[in-house]
Formats: sequence, C-alpha cells, structure tokens
Amino acid sequence: LSRALKGELDGGVGGLQSADRALPPLQFEPRGGVFGFFGEHTVDDDAEEVVLCETEFDAMMVAQYTDIPAVALPQGCRHLPPALLPRLERFKKIYL
Repeated sequence: LSRALKGELDGGVGGLQSADRALPPLQFEPRGGVFGFFGEHTVDDDAEEVVLCETEFDAMMVAQYTDIPAVALPQGCRHLPPALLPRLERFKKIYL
C-alpha cells in the first residue's frame, strides 16, 4: 500500500482512489476469495441484532462497550456487496 501511495504501482481499472493516486484493485488470498464482514465470526448463531459499522475500529469499539455484536463493512460505508445481504437476513434488528 505504501508503494501505491508513492506512485510506484500502477492502479488498474477498478482501483481505489486515494487522494490523487489510484490504488491497485483488491486481491484475495487464497485466489477466488470473497468479501465478508469484519468480526462476523464473533457473532453468536442465536444473535437477533447486530450493529453494522463503517470501519473495523468502530466494530471493535462497539463490541467492547455494548452487549450487541458488531461487524464492519468490507470497504467502508460506500460499498455493501449484494452477495453479503443474505448474511444479514437472520437478524431481527440491524443498527447502522
């Protein structure tokens, strides 16, 4: 990432924009991986509510200071992959 910010990497189509430089597209390890919610593994199977946070830091803070499980969006508040919507259907209440 630091090399990308210094302009040493060529940002491809679909790369993220940071200031005036393009960042390379996200890569998944292993190849073919998918987006998920940060902290999703910490939510109990019987949980009825969840806090949907913008960042990982927010999710950790909410989870530590409340009794409500919290997860974070994979790329911030401007991107919710449609493939993740079914993972939210089990909750009766979702706090934003």
